[in-house]
Formats: sequence, C-alpha cells, structure tokens
Amino acid sequence: MPTSDLAVMTIETYEKLVGKFELYKLLDEGMDALKMQKVRSFDEAFADIEKRTPE
Repeated sequence: MPTSDLAVMTIETYEKLVGKFELYKLLDEGMDALKMQKVRSFDEAFADIEKRTPE
C-alpha cells in the first residue's frame, strides 16, 4: 500500500493541529510533575505571582 508524503491543509487547520500538540505536551509535563510530586497548590502559586507583580 503506498504512503503519502504530502498533506495539504488550510493554515487554520494546521494551527489547530499544532495547538493540540502543544496542549498534549503541556498536559504530559503536568502529569509527569504530579507523578514526581513536583507540584504546589494554587494558593502558593498565586501568592508567588502577586509578589512579582508591581503595585
């Protein structure tokens, strides 16, 4: 069975596809962080952001 070497799609379709791949990568990284217990609570993370934000 022959294989295709070329796919034609609109830029919108391509951007959606790439966006999905980026999302999957981030979700994978998050799952790895959970497994290694390298996470912190929302309150801790938000407090850290507030400290870095000028008033």
